[in-house]
Amino acid sequence: MVDGHVTEVHASEMHAREMHARSIVADAHVDTLDALLRTKKTMSEGATGGHVNRAFLKEGGVDLLVTAMFTDPIFRPEGTMHRVMQMADLFWQTCDDPDFFPVQSRSDLNRLGGGGPIGLMLSIEGGEALCGDLAMLRLYHRLGVRLMTLTWSNRNELADGIGEKSAHGGLTDFGHKVVETMNQLGMVIDLSHISERGFWEVLECSKVPPICSHSNAKKLCPHPRNLNDEQAKAIAKKGGVIGLTFCPPFLTQEGPATLEKFLSHIDHFAGLIGAHHLCIGSDFDGITATPDGLPNISCLPLITEGLLRRGYSDETVTGIIGGNLVRLLRQQLPG
Repeated sequence: MVDGHVTEVHASEMHAREMHARSIVADAHVDTLDALLRTKKTMSEGATGGHVNRAFLKEGGVDLLVTAMFTDPIFRPEGTMHRVMQMADLFWQTCDDPDFFPVQSRSDLNRLGGGGPIGLMLSIEGGEALCGDLAMLRLYHRLGVRLMTLTWSNRNELADGIGEKSAHGGLTDFGHKVVETMNQLGMVIDLSHISERGFWEVLECSKVPPICSHSNAKKLCPHPRNLNDEQAKAIAKKGGVIGLTFCPPFLTQEGPATLEKFLSHIDHFAGLIGAHHLCIGSDFDGITATPDGLPNISCLPLITEGLLRRGYSDETVTGIIGGNLVRLLRQQLPG
C-alpha cells in the first residue's frame, strides 16, 4: 500500500509538471524593472536578493510577464517621468535579448509558449506617471505600455488611492478622460490600489473589462488592498480578471503566509465568481517577504500542483496560471 501510494503521488506530480510545461504561464504583476534599476542589474542576473531573473523564469515555465514601472514616492513629483523613462529603457534593453520579446498586440500573444522566448509586457503602476497630461498617456502607449494601474496607494491627478483614508475620493475629471482614452487605445485598466469609490466609478464609465492585477480576498484577509465580495462579483460581471498575489500581508493576518493560504484565496474567488476570472499577479520584486515555500518565480509549478491536488480540472488550472489573462489581453490589445 505504501509503495502504491508513492507511485500514485509521483504520477500526480509528473502530470502536473507536464501540464504546466505545455500551458501558457503568465504573471500579471512584477516590480522587477524597479528592482533591477535600484541594484544596477540586468534581467539575466536578477536584482540582488530578487525574485525574478532569466534562470528563475525558465525554471518556472513562465511565458508572459507583465513588468510594472513603479515610481517610488521619493522621486515624485519632479523625478517621476525621468524614473519611468529609465525603467522603459531597461525594458527595451531586455527585449534586445533573444530570450525575450515585447508584447504589444494580439499577434504578439501568438508567439507565447512552445519553449520560445518569454514575452514581456510593459505596464505603469500609478497614473502619476502621466504628470496630469493626456499627451503622456498617448506617448507611453507608443512606447509600448499596454496596462496601467490608475493609482498607487496615494492620491494622484486621476483619483484617490486606497491609502487616502481621510478623503476616499473617486475619479477626477482628468481620471475620467484617462479611462476613456485607455479604452480607445486598447490599454488595460488595472484597479489594484484605487479607492473603493474610484473602483466603482471606473466600472461604471469604462467600456471594457478591467483587471485587478495583484489583490486577494478581503473575506479571508481584511487588508485594505484586498477586494470584498461585491467588488469581485462586479469585476466578473464586467468580464474582468483578478490576479491573486503572494504578498504575505494580503494572504493572512494570523500565522505564516503559505502556499495553502494562497490557494485558499483562489478557492474563495473561484466559488464566488468562477475560476475563469482568476490569474496570478505575484508582486514579486515588489514585496519584501514571500510566502513559505514560494521564494521566487521559479516556484510557479507548485501552484499548478496545488490546484490539481485540490481537485481543479486541467482546463481550469490552465486558465488560472495564464490562459485567463491572455484571454483578456486578446480582447483589448491592438491588433
